[in-house]
Amino acid sequence: MLSVKNITGHKIDQHVWYTADVEWLLYGSAVSDDGEDALSVACVWRMKLLFSTDEKDEGPVQPHEHTPRSAAALGPP
Repeated sequence: MLSVKNITGHKIDQHVWYTADVEWLLYGSAVSDDGEDALSVACVWRMKLLFSTDEKDEGPVQPHEHTPRSAAALGPP
C-alpha cells in the first residue's frame, strides 16, 4: 500500500462505516504466451475502500458504483 487519504465516517442504520482513498503498488512478472520472454511490470491501483471497525463485520471491500446503497453512502465522487 502506497497511501491512504481522505478517510471519512458514515453512519448507516446502526453501524458506522468508513471510506478511504487508497493507492496500491502492484508488481510482478509478465510472460509472453510462448514463454520465451518475460519482463517486470508494475502499476499503481487507486480505489475507494469501505470498511468498519466493528469486529463482526468482514474486512474492507471496494464499493461498486452500480450498487445504489454503497454509492449513495459515499456521496459524490
